Amino acid sequence: MLRPSETDFLSPVMPKDDKNVKKVLITGVNGQDGSYLAELLRAQGNRVTGIDMQDAPAVSGIDYFSGSISDAGFLTGLVLKIEPDEIYNLASVSQVSSSFRIPEETFTVNVLPVIRLLELMRDKLKSSRLLQATSSEIFGGRTSPPYHETSPLEPLSPYAVSKEAAYHMVKLYRSAYGLFASNAILFNHTSPRHSPIFAVAKIVKGLVEIKLGRARTLKLGNLDIERDWGFAGDYVQAMAAILAQERGGDFVIGTGQIWSLRAIVDYVLQRLELKSADTVEIDQSLFRPNDPARIFCDPTKARQVLGWRPTKTFEEVLDMMVDRQLKEQERGN
Repeated sequence: MLRPSETDFLSPVMPKDDKNVKKVLITGVNGQDGSYLAELLRAQGNRVTGIDMQDAPAVSGIDYFSGSISDAGFLTGLVLKIEPDEIYNLASVSQVSSSFRIPEETFTVNVLPVIRLLELMRDKLKSSRLLQATSSEIFGGRTSPPYHETSPLEPLSPYAVSKEAAYHMVKLYRSAYGLFASNAILFNHTSPRHSPIFAVAKIVKGLVEIKLGRARTLKLGNLDIERDWGFAGDYVQAMAAILAQERGGDFVIGTGQIWSLRAIVDYVLQRLELKSADTVEIDQSLFRPNDPARIFCDPTKARQVLGWRPTKTFEEVLDMMVDRQLKEQERGN
């Protein structure tokens, strides 16, 4: 049976006249979402500029600048030089656990650059469009899911508070100044490109290492948390669709289906023909403070307004991740 490709979400390249080519800026372009988004927008014939902290881009065929979006001079100068038609702000301190250790840096990276981008749009680039990557963590998880665009917000970490602050700034500038500024409220998503500092990628990588005899056990935290998981390649399709609307807005992006980390571990163990008792060790030090037990969404608005639906089941996503890890580790990477 053919397994799904991680790039089969791409649209074919459509020839465009130079005057119709959109200039697109993606911050955090080397990350999981940024790389998929850059490939998608390039395939559609747009000119893509990317920002990230590494020396070189992870995606070919784009204009690339190395630097931090928290550097006001760097960000302002680049945006005014490019004058982008669309800005996708994906860069952030993105790990919840890290935000408890570095709350000040979390706000410096996750909030202030958003205000700078909005101010540049208000003052100089009124026709530009902004997509702010917002997190489902803003809902907190203490009220009853599923969560949608009008659900109450109750962030439970510095990361979530910073994402809520940026979310409200986008809404404020949209209503006060008439800017095209939108929030994509992204529920959990992963892919073969996800860093193993994140839970699902860590699970897949660790269990493949055990399968290949390179490790004996995998230490994990709370396996009973439940999340709405999807494929990153699908979610960047939703981002592009949000900026293609007639006006800005806020959109919940997710599958509406729940997976616990325990179920994910069990699925990968079965794929690799491993036994849980021999491989997984629960480490209390890896439990996060205030970790919501259950978060999932109602993506009705995205379906009805954007015409967006996930193309891959989460089983297919896990299969892609396992296959990639087996291939890479067998090569010695």
